[in-house]
Amino acid sequence: MTTDSLYVHNYEGQGYGASLLVLSTVLILFLRSRENQEMQGILPVVILTWGLTIWLSFDGSFRFPHDGMDIPLHIQEGLYFSKQGVKGNDLPARIAHFWSEETRVYGSDATKWTPTGDSRTGIPFLLNTLGEMPHFVRVWVGNPQKDGDEVFGLGIAFPRRNDGTYFHSPSKPLYIVLHGLTGGTHELLIVDFVKRCLAEGSTAIVMIARGLMDTPVMGWDMFHGARVSDIAAAAGVVKNAVSKVYQQRQHEQGVKRAQPVVGVGYSMGGIVLNNYVARSGTSCDLDAAISVSGGLDMKEQMSFPRGRRLWEPLLVERLRDEVILGKFGNRAKARLGHANMLAFQRAASIQALDAHSTAVYNGYRNVKHYYSEMSAMGDFESIESVGRIGNVSIPLCIFHALDDPLITWRAVAKIPPDVMVETGHGSLMFLLTKSGGHVGWPLGWNPTKEAWAFMNNAGIHFGNAVQLALEEKAKN
Repeated sequence: MTTDSLYVHNYEGQGYGASLLVLSTVLILFLRSRENQEMQGILPVVILTWGLTIWLSFDGSFRFPHDGMDIPLHIQEGLYFSKQGVKGNDLPARIAHFWSEETRVYGSDATKWTPTGDSRTGIPFLLNTLGEMPHFVRVWVGNPQKDGDEVFGLGIAFPRRNDGTYFHSPSKPLYIVLHGLTGGTHELLIVDFVKRCLAEGSTAIVMIARGLMDTPVMGWDMFHGARVSDIAAAAGVVKNAVSKVYQQRQHEQGVKRAQPVVGVGYSMGGIVLNNYVARSGTSCDLDAAISVSGGLDMKEQMSFPRGRRLWEPLLVERLRDEVILGKFGNRAKARLGHANMLAFQRAASIQALDAHSTAVYNGYRNVKHYYSEMSAMGDFESIESVGRIGNVSIPLCIFHALDDPLITWRAVAKIPPDVMVETGHGSLMFLLTKSGGHVGWPLGWNPTKEAWAFMNNAGIHFGNAVQLALEEKAKN
């Protein structure tokens, strides 16, 4: 426990892990020598050590050095944005002004019995339940940029009145949601977010990744993390519909601007969302975006052995067996060849799976090339040459826990966030928490009561702040 990076990060070298080791050792000696009366004097030592353990866990005054640990000692939690405004862009500062601080601070109400990012990630998925499903309307969208015959699905959830009728409010933010690696409209945390949107009177649109949820793939091009043409097509269709509603409301009611279209991406969906916003630049069809537990530079995953060893084997099995082989096995066998197919079936990590399947199948030189192309900071060289991340033209908030056990903090904050927010158009924002795990952030002693409240409410509060900031700007 005292050498695990997430433990050290959470307790800052706090010594009660060592005292727990001493307690365990003394207790074993005590139990083994109960019949030896001369050893009964060890009982006070057990009690003293147990008390020391509890005291250190709350006091935190006894710390161990942690040189060489992969933990972000130099990164402080909090909200980062350009306070002065780059090139006159004060929109991030306006958003920060309207975004209540209490809704973006994770700490006092966090689940105390989840000591590291591992438990903060796993516990919500183990304990939270689905509950009543929202009603989704399935709409099919074609991808005009590539493969004209290819389509993907959108699941649209509308708010519901007390009389049971559905409606769309053009005065509320509209959310386009990108789910995780193997998710969809049935994914627990996505359902939780959609329900919270509906309670606010907002419409939520979940983009179903190509081929998932039994949606068809007509040609050879399955989903992969570097493709942004699908989200570009979805955002374009939604933006066009919103613009038509705005034109009508402008004519009839004199409104000054359309409702904001806000992108919300989780995990892999966040990675895709970041990449789309960076690559699309000033032609982005979103008004703002927030990425939850999604990396900016996924090449950093190649030097993150902890996540590869502990968490990725769990993801690989489902992704390979249920998604790739289960639905697209014939396509995979035809393109990969015997050697890659064998290595793919033996893969025990996402990186190994990508190296022998995704990268090969989609024509990338290697897995590093694939990760570079899927990342908003994939071509970052230096502050003087930031690459496509400098093209971000809308407020893009990177919401990440520094103890994320799946996507390393270096994929988000290797370059200090207070430096990154001043690059390009000054549109980047970072909301970093010291703890929270990967799409986790459980609350209270019974985290099932709140489900993913902190994480998903943060996305909604961000959307509301965007709307207020845009309205204020329109008045000026």
